[in-house]
Amino acid sequence: MRQMPEVHAIHEEKSVPAKKFAKAPGMEPMSMDAAPREDDRIMVLKEKWIHHILSGRKTLEIRNRKYRPGLYFIGTSEEIRGVIKLGDATEIRNMKQWRDLVSQHLWEGQDKLPYSRTYALRIKTFRTMGTPVKYMWKQGAIGIIKYRPIEETLPPTCDPVASIIKSKTTVSNETNAEEQATKKHTYETQGELSHVFHNF
Repeated sequence: MRQMPEVHAIHEEKSVPAKKFAKAPGMEPMSMDAAPREDDRIMVLKEKWIHHILSGRKTLEIRNRKYRPGLYFIGTSEEIRGVIKLGDATEIRNMKQWRDLVSQHLWEGQDKLPYSRTYALRIKTFRTMGTPVKYMWKQGAIGIIKYRPIEETLPPTCDPVASIIKSKTTVSNETNAEEQATKKHTYETQGELSHVFHNF
């Protein structure tokens, strides 16, 4: 008899008190290698948020939806500045929670929640890139985008195909010039020799 697949019940998320968001202990820069690879996730942020995250001041990232826990590169629309490890996302349901967490998310001056569904993503660890990494950014892309390395373009003089064509053309021109010179020399020599032979 065929067994029916197991059905998992969906539970409604309950309101979580602000103490749930207590600052994660031991937050410190990651020591792991963080060189980006193609398709790695990049969280695009404003300069001020990047600064606050990589200085250790901002420990909650505010978003309008849940993000999967794990590693995310962070940067501007031009370059990657660091990498963070996100923990679980928890919904902020009221302004009391929001105000209690201001010192962690650093959104000041709000009189209402920024999104209809507002989530706090715990920044568990972070690491600053020793050297910012440039990447290809598609105009208009926001939120999370995938890493694409910048395609290096060679200047016209360094274009390998153009160099080969130019080289072949130069060789061809030099060969033609050499052949013409040889023919001319041969004709002139033959004329001189004919004159000599005629005198004999």
